[in-house]
Amino acid sequence: MINVIITKFNVNSEAFEAYSNVKADPMTNSLTISQSALIEKTGTHIELKERFDTGVNTGNDAFAGGLIGSLFGILTGPLGVLFWGGFGALAGSAIDADDAVTEMSLGEEVIGKMSEDGMYLMTIADENDQTMYDSKIGKFDCVTTRFDAAEVQAEIDHAREVEASLKKQAKKELRDKQKADFKAKAEAKRAEIKAKFDAFKEKNNL
Repeated sequence: MINVIITKFNVNSEAFEAYSNVKADPMTNSLTISQSALIEKTGTHIELKERFDTGVNTGNDAFAGGLIGSLFGILTGPLGVLFWGGFGALAGSAIDADDAVTEMSLGEEVIGKMSEDGMYLMTIADENDQTMYDSKIGKFDCVTTRFDAAEVQAEIDHAREVEASLKKQAKKELRDKQKADFKAKAEAKRAEIKAKFDAFKEKNNL
């Protein structure tokens, strides 16, 4: 099964060592890694620290066009900001976390796994045996979650459509506001010009 694997490290330095372990041997009989990236989250800021692409599905060094690159783009875009804010509110509310997760879309669930600050290793892999990947990170203090890559890709495609719609709506609202501001300024200028004409006519008894 092809999975999106997200591993959260409780010790930041261990994340870099784990990344090196994964990068050193990305292909075996039971594990084929397409992409892997080390990501640091601080608040709503997401930073790509390390990454590699084996070219299995995307061609050599085509990270930006791959699944992780697409997911990273969503996480750091307008929707990502909205999601991070939402999880911050959720953390401070009385809503039961387990109940909330069951009502989330897959994309929100992926982001939910990255709600805490820290280092994350995100990997796309075809796994016949999950123990192969787990053995590469087994000695570290970390937690791993897997998602169906096909479902994540479908969610990303939908998110892109939503993001495009949001951008279109934002542009429209900006144009409408600019038109309203222009009309208000024009009315103010019209009153100013008329006042000057009225003063001129009064001065000259016109």
